[in-house]
Amino acid sequence: MTGSAAVVAAAIHARQSFILTSHARPDGDAVGSQLALAFALDALGKQVRLVDRDPVPSPYRAFPGVDRVELASAVEGAADAVVLLGAATRRARTSRVSTATTSSTSITISATRTTAR
Repeated sequence: MTGSAAVVAAAIHARQSFILTSHARPDGDAVGSQLALAFALDALGKQVRLVDRDPVPSPYRAFPGVDRVELASAVEGAADAVVLLGAATRRARTSRVSTATTSSTSITISATRTTAR
């Protein structure tokens, strides 16, 4: 389901734990988006993990909170939602990081498409 910002906000507010990931070979937009959303979710009292397959490029390693980014080819564990940032489709992102979580909710936020399902 393609959703408005209100639909995505409702999906986020209704959940407590999140795994945030971005597209392969993250750029400044991807890293910044992950960190900004993580800080916003922290402020709401949510539990957040940031997981990418590829490392944060050196120009962005000084960003506050970048040390929270875990490197993994697969993510396991419980989360109420997996949020894909900057990836137009789930397939585009999960071809890089496999998500084997108990989450039934996937939220995709990109420049061209926003979904919550």
